[in-house]
Amino acid sequence: MHTKFFASMVLGAILSSGPGITFDSEPNDVAVVAKCIQRDEYGSQIWFGPEQGDVSRLDSELNAMLASYPEIATGIAFCSNYDGLMLFVSSHSESSARSRLDKEIERVSASYPDLDVYVTGVAASMSEIQDLATYLFDELGVQALTSIAPDIYSGGLSVELSPQEERALEERESQISQMVESWSRDRGRSADIPVTVRIAEAWVEPAATRAADLPPFRMGSRLNYGSGRACSAGVPLVYAGSRYLLTAGHCQSDSFTNNGYVVGRKYTTSYPGNAYRYGDWMLLGGATYSGYVYNGSLSSSSVLRISGAFWGSMSAGKDVCTSGTTTAQVCRYKVQASMVREVVGSVVTGHMVMMRHFGNLDGIPDTVGLRPGDSGGPCYYSDGNGGVIAAGIVTALSGDLGSSPVVYRNFYCTQLSGVRAWSGSPYYGG
Repeated sequence: MHTKFFASMVLGAILSSGPGITFDSEPNDVAVVAKCIQRDEYGSQIWFGPEQGDVSRLDSELNAMLASYPEIATGIAFCSNYDGLMLFVSSHSESSARSRLDKEIERVSASYPDLDVYVTGVAASMSEIQDLATYLFDELGVQALTSIAPDIYSGGLSVELSPQEERALEERESQISQMVESWSRDRGRSADIPVTVRIAEAWVEPAATRAADLPPFRMGSRLNYGSGRACSAGVPLVYAGSRYLLTAGHCQSDSFTNNGYVVGRKYTTSYPGNAYRYGDWMLLGGATYSGYVYNGSLSSSSVLRISGAFWGSMSAGKDVCTSGTTTAQVCRYKVQASMVREVVGSVVTGHMVMMRHFGNLDGIPDTVGLRPGDSGGPCYYSDGNGGVIAAGIVTALSGDLGSSPVVYRNFYCTQLSGVRAWSGSPYYGG
């Protein structure tokens, strides 16, 4: 078994070692991380080739297991060559809980002897990181901030400031540092959570702009509203015994049509008032919705079965596809960060996953990806059996400031975790 544990000695609890398990006294050891993770010239992780086979199944099992340890778990990243996974956990967790977690990781990983699993300590758990992100956004506001994203690699945060803050960057950095110290002190933490601060180099816009569907409506089909405007059908859900269609909340209308049929009327929405808490989504009702997604060109009737839904945070490097009324199906996105909060337009939007597109699978991102009109369409990944798992809906895309024509770099989906944060009872309804 190729499971490798790298635990901080400050935990005070070292598990008895077993076959293939080693321990290191330094959390987030550089040499250890380098065995799994390769980075580009800017320090971002890169991936080569597709995610497939056992590594996908192991990721799903470990993600499900980590959901029971919110006070310890920080996140998962696929190794750059997809030959294993790196798990990031808080170095400041209670020793007995960490011991239980390590044993669970060992148990799950034992079924995959050909894969490497690295476990390394970082500054904080995801729940702590999200708590700090909420505090900073509440204190600084949308005038100063454009984005706060968890950094699972350090157990910290990456903060982007509005371009107008550039002249006051040092002052803002000092202010944020003091706020982090205060936050840590109030919670009795012996060490601060690392926070990097920079000026935003891109602006983020909603992705709002197939045409002749029939009930039960398929996902990725066109939702017409207003005067020539359109979004896309996302994920069928069941809530309180009734069936609904999930789409983007910023597609602001009370009714949507396709091919002369009413696809749905607004039941409830998180946008704009609760997008900060729950992400950007809307539930439509009043029609029937299928568990299939369009996966061909805009003129194709080809579909894939949506076999289920994922309600958590996807791992870094996860392969994702989108389907929408503008770009049809686009695959080969790779997750860069989950649980991101961005100012989209003027609305703070949470529960987002940020992706980049790697069309050649060579570690170099390109600008291919979703476009206006794809908003609300499903974000999904392979289930390994010819179907797909729905994980969210298309929300936004970002372009370089000042570029003409616009060069798009990052693409965003609202995770289904946002719907579950609103209510724990919705479930997949395909």
